[in-house]
Amino acid sequence: MACQPGSTAFGRSRLPTGASKVCEPGALRLHTLAACANVRLKISGLGERAVPWSVERNGPVVREAIEVFGVERCMFASNFPVDSVVVKLSALFDGFKSIVADLKPLEQLALFHDTLSRCTGYDELKTTNHIALQGRCITDDA
Repeated sequence: MACQPGSTAFGRSRLPTGASKVCEPGALRLHTLAACANVRLKISGLGERAVPWSVERNGPVVREAIEVFGVERCMFASNFPVDSVVVKLSALFDGFKSIVADLKPLEQLALFHDTLSRCTGYDELKTTNHIALQGRCITDDA
């Protein structure tokens, strides 16, 4: 895989284990993509047809993606309205919060806001480093 300097590429993590034989080499693909410093990973619904989204099923995939790429190169997102066939938007993001609850507040901030903000150039919209996450305010001091 050729990495193009000066550009940002976005990849997607794999589906949950056993979802499809096509996805079994997902970990290898993640490591290959992660070797390219310009790649950022969008972690979204990871939905499977006719299988309700759950933390139990998707948590290991999300954690693996974060471990491989690091919080500074991952961002949470959704594929709504398409994801709505397997999960409600609030349940999806509550699930993401649950999956990363053990991470430091600034690592959570990176996943839910900072990485996307940096990648899209919307840093200027963030006048302070505050974001409401899990019912509390997270700052640089946290």
